[in-house]
Amino acid sequence: MEGALAVINPSRFEGWSTTVEEARNLGKSVLLSDIDVHREQAPPRAGYFDPDRAGDLADKMQNAWQQTDDAEERVLRQRSTPDVDARRRAFGAAFQGAVLAVHAASRAGTAPA
Repeated sequence: MEGALAVINPSRFEGWSTTVEEARNLGKSVLLSDIDVHREQAPPRAGYFDPDRAGDLADKMQNAWQQTDDAEERVLRQRSTPDVDARRRAFGAAFQGAVLAVHAASRAGTAPA
């Protein structure tokens, strides 16, 4: 994902996507199907396409390509950003906490908080 110009998530019904969160963490542009959960997730560099119109996605892909600067330069810049690793660790810790809470609740027979 680090070398990608943009990330595409063409879902019709997916829940909150870790793919979108990772793209956000890396500062990537994302092209998302225009569904409620993607609008709710709302990464800062998102474009939305109609999941029933392949031409709409193709147009958004073309625009992303034309607006992208040198990919290698961007990768190097991202790797030099000091907070990328800290954000990655924080996201991992939060995700792990959620999984552990659900697991503990299921073992105890209760709903997670």
